[in-house]
Amino acid sequence: MNREHPAYTGLHYGLLLCAIFVAIAFLELVVESVPLWAGLLIALGFGVAYPRLTRRLGVAPTRWE
Repeated sequence: MNREHPAYTGLHYGLLLCAIFVAIAFLELVVESVPLWAGLLIALGFGVAYPRLTRRLGVAPTRWE
C-alpha cells in the first residue's frame, strides 16, 4: 500500500485505537474496575509509543515522519 495515501494513515489510526481498546479490556479482565485516569494514561502511552514504533520499523505513514 502507498504510504502517502490517506487510507494508510487511517489504517494506522484504526490500529492504534484497537490497541488502546484491547489494552484497556485486558486490564479490566485483570482488575475489576479501571479508573478513568488509568485508561487515559494507557491511551496517552499508546498514542506516544505507537507512532515512534512504526517510524522505527519503517512502516509509518509519511505524514508521521
